[in-house]
Amino acid sequence: MYREGIEAGIEPGLFWTYTIAEITAIIRRIEVQDRLAWMRTAHLLSQTANMNRGKGVPPYTWDQFTPYGREDQGPPPVRKPTEAHLTKALQMGAAMTGRHG
Repeated sequence: MYREGIEAGIEPGLFWTYTIAEITAIIRRIEVQDRLAWMRTAHLLSQTANMNRGKGVPPYTWDQFTPYGREDQGPPPVRKPTEAHLTKALQMGAAMTGRHG
């Protein structure tokens, strides 16, 4: 948490005066500001790219120019464990408990 706070711009001396909730709120606020700044930049970039795109080139969208992508895409799909993963997990569990079988 200390490293994230310092990277977010909190002065080291002031870091220790904040509660964890306050530090989390500061970091979250900075992340939101960064996302909004990128969204604005991405809109301007897509507008510029669309003004200069060639004939027959599909239009660009703002989410092609931001490192965050669209907010409404949702979380990435969850990969389910394969049989090999389950077998390996069981083997590791047996090795940790001393049961080999």
